[in-house]
Amino acid sequence: MKKSCNLFVQDVVKELKQILGSNYTVFCQEIQKNNNVTFQAVMISDNIHNASPCYNMENYYRLYEKPGEIKFVAKDIVKIYRQSAALDLPVEWIRDRNEMLSRVLLRIVSTDRNVDLLENVPHHDLPELNLSMLFYLFWKSNNSPATMLICNRHMGMWETSEPELLEHAWKNTPLAIGHTITSMSEVVNGYIELPATEGFPEMFPPMYVITNEQNLYGAVYILYPDVLKDVAQKLDSDFYVLPSSVHETIAVPAENLDINHASSLKAMVREVNQSELTPEEVLSDNVYYYCRKKHTLSLAV
Repeated sequence: MKKSCNLFVQDVVKELKQILGSNYTVFCQEIQKNNNVTFQAVMISDNIHNASPCYNMENYYRLYEKPGEIKFVAKDIVKIYRQSAALDLPVEWIRDRNEMLSRVLLRIVSTDRNVDLLENVPHHDLPELNLSMLFYLFWKSNNSPATMLICNRHMGMWETSEPELLEHAWKNTPLAIGHTITSMSEVVNGYIELPATEGFPEMFPPMYVITNEQNLYGAVYILYPDVLKDVAQKLDSDFYVLPSSVHETIAVPAENLDINHASSLKAMVREVNQSELTPEEVLSDNVYYYCRKKHTLSLAV
């Protein structure tokens, strides 16, 4: 009989302690993510490296069928740990206030969906959009992007404030991870191999994907006026913004569309969020409207 997830995690922790020995600390911790999604994680630390890798146990639990497989799960975690343990956090600048302020970036989440998370992290709310700006650190680890969400406990260590974080993050984000505005046709062509003479036909109406060079938390660029003006110029129109995930948004020209179309777009966004995305990837069920004349972004419906 398959054990509960909690018992499974406890048994994996025991097995890891036996394999690794007394020089290692193994413990279970609940990790909170976007949209109040939580998961059980096993963490391993030692006396040498400053990083404590985190392993999502729900992924292992889905594959687990019988008690004897716990040894295989533990051995797999140990193998991965020993391959990655040397990839330390850049602790020398994480503890440095000025260095941190030079690296802090912005991301956005739904305010309503993240009530619990927002209690534990510095943030700036945008009530007119039902969005909140969070702050995170970004660096490259072994040529792969790595991030760390800034929490309330960090604020005292850095002797900083939310307004100061916002000031630096607003400037740093476009410099560290520049935005990209790509037509939907180009995006599709990048996924579908077609003869050079054929390419995927242009969309009608044209649509643009707004994200960044890493495709990481790129939805934040709908807050940057210069980006929105650039999109409006490309479309030669006011436009609707469809939040396809926390990583990207889609701009659809508003020309020849009315409030009824906006309602249909909102229903489409909600359907995609429910059927195509993992819960933590969802940004919002709302649709936004950008007015060229007023240079404003607002809720469409």
